[in-house]
Amino acid sequence: MSYIINNSRGNIVAVVDDGTVNTTATGLALIGRSVTNYGEYQNENYVYLLENFANSTAPVQPVLGQLWYDSGNDKLCVYSTTNTWVSLASENYVQSQKISPAFTGVPTAPTAISGTNTTQLATTAFVQNNKASPVFTGIPSAPTAIADTNTTQLATTAFVQNQLSSASGFSSAGIVDAAGFTTNGTISATGNVLGGNLATGGNVVALGQISASGNITGGNLAIGGNVVALGQISAAGNITGGNINTAGQIVTNSITVIGNITSGNVLGGANVNATLFTGITVSVSGNITGGNLVSLGSITANNIIANNISTSGSSAFRLPNLDQIQINALIPQNGDMVYNTTDNLPQIYQNGNWNNFTISYYS
Repeated sequence: MSYIINNSRGNIVAVVDDGTVNTTATGLALIGRSVTNYGEYQNENYVYLLENFANSTAPVQPVLGQLWYDSGNDKLCVYSTTNTWVSLASENYVQSQKISPAFTGVPTAPTAISGTNTTQLATTAFVQNNKASPVFTGIPSAPTAIADTNTTQLATTAFVQNQLSSASGFSSAGIVDAAGFTTNGTISATGNVLGGNLATGGNVVALGQISASGNITGGNLAIGGNVVALGQISAAGNITGGNINTAGQIVTNSITVIGNITSGNVLGGANVNATLFTGITVSVSGNITGGNLVSLGSITANNIIANNISTSGSSAFRLPNLDQIQINALIPQNGDMVYNTTDNLPQIYQNGNWNNFTISYYS
């Protein structure tokens, strides 16, 4: 009676007649009933299986799932559903792939506990858990919003720079702090405005301080604090603030401060005013040029050129050279008096000369 040999899937592999050995259906010898010396075939089958058909050439009757050790290339292969031998990954291959693996499909990994900060892989679940209060490091990036976007979307540095260069201006409920502003609109803040150069065709408005490491240029500068610049302060309109301090010059129609004016040159088309508190000073290392100069403190400069000069300070004018006072662009008139800080004496202008004089009291 013949043996019917099936594979693990129930398919007939071979029919082996009594007294015969089938060596063509598979790489093993299939032994029929009543075969003499069957033990030799059986033992060889065990050896083939043990060594995975080790040979430099593939088995000629492979079956699905069969293993073959390719001794020529020192690798283990399996016979696949595509009727081809597929190499299995060796330890060396696996180790080399760990250096820069390229994942495909939907790879998974263990999810780290919240707050983990190691080289462990972050799964999507870990990221979702940490979105509530993320702490970024390095140089994180994000999509740049379109101009004038006013939502909870993250603002990139590109978005901020685009806004600062826009015609619509810039407004903040807190502090405006950047390397530089350029806009045709208005720079406005309820706190401080701080930057490199502040340039606007509109106004610079702050309830705090306006400060720049370069120049401040705008329409009107109106602040509740101080105007401070290392460069030039220039306004097409008016400058109003607490203290105005610059290493450069001030150019404006009028200046009104409740503190001090300290700068290189003050050039005003109308008024330079410091009129609220006693002891306020107008002090420049260069020239003061304007319409009316009014101070409750002292006015100190190299040259003062104005229509009217008014001061309530300890000395009316403090000038290195007395002939540098010009009122209405004319030389002083007889009877004009100043205090000479070099000699610590009062002087009166008489017939083209400044003369010391003293005050005597008679009883």
